[in-house]
Amino acid sequence: MEPITQSLLYLDNVSVVFDGFRALNALSLTIEEAEMRAIIGPNGAGKTTMMDVITGKTRPDTGTCFFGQT
Repeated sequence: MEPITQSLLYLDNVSVVFDGFRALNALSLTIEEAEMRAIIGPNGAGKTTMMDVITGKTRPDTGTCFFGQT
């Protein structure tokens, strides 16, 4: 994926591993202006880890994340 300057949120090939447990595996997601998305899944699916990567609380082991202009 190539970052699109109009994207509000851009994740490309994001992976996060905690002590051998792969919480995110090659996650790619783009959200454009005026789009609405819902992130759903069972417990342990990686939803909170994804939000932690987006907010900067957790650094991905691989991949890229851009939120707004950062």
